Amino acid sequence: MKAVCAWQQDKQALHRLREHGFQNRTTLCNHLHGLMAKYGLKLRLRVNVLHQFLPELLESGENGLSDFFCGILAKGYQQLLELNVHIHKA
Repeated sequence: MKAVCAWQQDKQALHRLREHGFQNRTTLCNHLHGLMAKYGLKLRLRVNVLHQFLPELLESGENGLSDFFCGILAKGYQQLLELNVHIHKA
């Protein structure tokens, strides 16, 4: 078995942590897209589209969505922001 330096292991651990963050973010985006599609809100499957669209949707008083569903989307958006911080810090 090949010996690996500590800095190489550190770098590999960081890469794995970031990759896990990307996977979690993709999963969350897919869930949010699916929920919105059930309400007739169809968007392109891109993270940046969600980042742009969700705040506008939640701030609009005439979006036709229930307060409860807007709360769900707001929580999902907050999770998305937290994942982005996590990814960019890693």
